[in-house]
Amino acid sequence: LCVDACEEPNKRCSGVNCSPYPAFHNGLIRIVAKPNSKIVINIINLMSKESTNILSIDNKLENNSKLKINVVDFGGKTSVTNLYSNLAGKEAENKINGIYLGVDKDKIDMNYIAECFGEKTNINIDFQGALKGEAVKHFKGTIDFKKGCKKAVGSEAENCMLLSDTAKSIALPMLLCSEEDVEGNHSSSSGKIGEKELF
Repeated sequence: LCVDACEEPNKRCSGVNCSPYPAFHNGLIRIVAKPNSKIVINIINLMSKESTNILSIDNKLENNSKLKINVVDFGGKTSVTNLYSNLAGKEAENKINGIYLGVDKDKIDMNYIAECFGEKTNINIDFQGALKGEAVKHFKGTIDFKKGCKKAVGSEAENCMLLSDTAKSIALPMLLCSEEDVEGNHSSSSGKIGEKELF
């Protein structure tokens, strides 16, 4: 997908995978956001619980482009998502929001990497999810501030609610920095709902 602001100033794309049968999905989404373009991508996984979902997303954002990705990951016994975002242009902005649900013996693996090269770039990664049964989730998020990305801002957060004693949540948010004049934030949390909060 290559979007030029002169031809398509606001582009929206949605993909829904909701096969009720056992399936194997291996997909690649490649996005080039040209200067001043605005793109919204919605990805919804509702595959059957006997399925495997593997998705790779590769982004390049040029000057003043804006890309928003929304991910709903509710399907598949195994779901693996890898994303690489290259914020190459000045004032490029990438927002990634996601929700997930793991049940039984589901395995969810998420690896999100963003590299900020342009000045005043902005990357925001925010995921919320819940696990029950013996589900296992791995979240790895990396924001890398490269030399020259002055005034860049990066933030990542991942929050997981555990609905059973046997569910496991593993999170590794990471910030790397080769530039001084930047702002980076990262957080992760996992826990159970207390009896007082249940009603």
